[in-house]
Amino acid sequence: MRGPYPNDINFKEAEKDFLLGNYQSALGRYESFIKDYPRSPYRIDAQYRLGLCYLGLGQYDQAREALSKALGESPSGLLKAQVLSGLARVCLFKKEYGSAAAYYKKALSVQGNELPQDEILFNLSTALMRSGQWQEGCDYFKQLIKQYPDSHFAEAAKERLYLPPHTFVVQLGRYENKENAQHELSELQNDKGIDALLKTILIDGEEFYFIWAGCFSSWLEAFKKAEEIQAKGIDTIVVP
Repeated sequence: MRGPYPNDINFKEAEKDFLLGNYQSALGRYESFIKDYPRSPYRIDAQYRLGLCYLGLGQYDQAREALSKALGESPSGLLKAQVLSGLARVCLFKKEYGSAAAYYKKALSVQGNELPQDEILFNLSTALMRSGQWQEGCDYFKQLIKQYPDSHFAEAAKERLYLPPHTFVVQLGRYENKENAQHELSELQNDKGIDALLKTILIDGEEFYFIWAGCFSSWLEAFKKAEEIQAKGIDTIVVP
């Protein structure tokens, strides 16, 4: 048992700021709590939140340092899984996909892990594919679909499994209505000067329409192309 929730103004206000997205303010309050109560059983929670605050501020190196410190203090159960998942997210943002996959695997193996498993499986699969471990990524996508068939992550996983092996696509849109897809494609080609094509994929007996601006054998090549298109003010993602 860790004891009662801390009756400390800094911790309480930090939690409020964190939930409101006031990460800079929360940072200082969490740091004050850790300094004032170095033996508190909630010190690790505060250290974990520090990492998330830095993550929210886009300060990824500081986030990794804070989360690694929290992990070094031997959290258990759900908190350990949360810290590992946080470190995986840092690696995703820094495009260190091999490390991200390793952290997600560790988070999945933690007993008492109550994190959303469908989301972890989806991110793990994506990280594996982007790090060149294509078949293992496919296997985890299949596990996701089998265990969480009603999840929106399962729907996205199905789309990715229909891609040609070892292929990354620059995707500009996904549509259920063909006319809407053709209209958007025409605007992209004629008004924006984007070289794109319309791809029809049959998923579970239903046709979906995708606008792609290229297929690539490496994620980095696809990412560079996506950046070029994003610079023109067009929403673009790389799949997977």
